[in-house]
Amino acid sequence: MRQEQTKKCVKCEVLSMTINIGINLEKYVILAADTRTVYFLYGKQMYTDESQKIQKTKIGLITGAGYKDLLDEVKYQLAQRDINHTDQIIQIIKEQVGAFSQQAFPEIKKVIDVTGWLLTYRTQVEKTPILRLALLHPQFNYELALCEKNKSCVIMPLGANEEITEAVSDTINKKIKPLENMSKIKENISYHSALIKQIISTVSKNFKSVSPTFHIGVHSIDDKMGISTRVKNETFSIRLS
Repeated sequence: MRQEQTKKCVKCEVLSMTINIGINLEKYVILAADTRTVYFLYGKQMYTDESQKIQKTKIGLITGAGYKDLLDEVKYQLAQRDINHTDQIIQIIKEQVGAFSQQAFPEIKKVIDVTGWLLTYRTQVEKTPILRLALLHPQFNYELALCEKNKSCVIMPLGANEEITEAVSDTINKKIKPLENMSKIKENISYHSALIKQIISTVSKNFKSVSPTFHIGVHSIDDKMGISTRVKNETFSIRLS
């Protein structure tokens, strides 16, 4: 197995057009992405709340926030390839960032420069399976920035200042409930999805690029994965396989 090239994500909150939340609960990782996609039609800003932004790969889950065309192309490239290692994901992202940056107008380049991804994957440390949550973002030169156990990693919408961003991250971290036993994973997922719902609902009231509805993705230590139906209220379904 190739050695991980990683950094410690000391400050795991960055800015983008929408909101992504990841929580590393050690025995599983939960990702969340709101459903809104913002676009322009004849110079008028429009949006749709039907977007499903979490994607399965062979090694885990990934979601991103930022420039839609770039995110869509990365998603397409991931779907076309047999992903066996995080190096492949990093390569695809760097290639597409380079390609889009070369032809982008200055306004678009600013959005590309804050576009980031959260991803999960399983590795081994001294033959023990470890589940990772990592941030890929230009501020870390698209190297894996790892989220600590029982901590969150947040990509906030563009316009959120440092104070707001830190407050959101701190609120999540203070309310995280570690999973002690895998037999309680369903209850733990429900608890954290409710916590995420509170956060996203609050953020959506202050940022028009964020929808109050979202999807969650779960990746467990036994390498099972699932993506939920759209979360509109307290009820949703998700199946891990």
